[in-house]
Amino acid sequence: MTPARFDITTHDKVICVTLRGDWHPVIDLCYMSQLSDMIKRVNNKTWALLVDMRDCHIHANNIAGQFANSLNTDRRNQTQEVWIVDRADQGDFLLSFGSTNKVKVHKCFSLKESCNFLQKQGFNLPIQLFDNDAEQHALAI
Repeated sequence: MTPARFDITTHDKVICVTLRGDWHPVIDLCYMSQLSDMIKRVNNKTWALLVDMRDCHIHANNIAGQFANSLNTDRRNQTQEVWIVDRADQGDFLLSFGSTNKVKVHKCFSLKESCNFLQKQGFNLPIQLFDNDAEQHALAI
């Protein structure tokens, strides 16, 4: 079992999230709380969310969904959401939690692909910000 961990940073109107390890309700609630705080900081302008969930094992019974939904995650100015995944179906059950309903999630299999997508949507997120990330599967750790 790999310990769960996460990291949340911002780069030019993009909230960058890294999720790793075997997820459990306690880490999920902590993550959702910190993500909610970050959203409050950027929500006065157009923003995007980039979530790198490669090497992260999240199962429906291991998340604090009913508690997380009560957190303030006002995403009215969010225009894009990109997930970097290991498999095309990874995280699909998370789509039912409502926080991503207004913005269609775009899934990618690499950091380069996700940065290119966000740049085409008007977000300046050069891949150079994440040196050696392709090998390490990590955003801003």
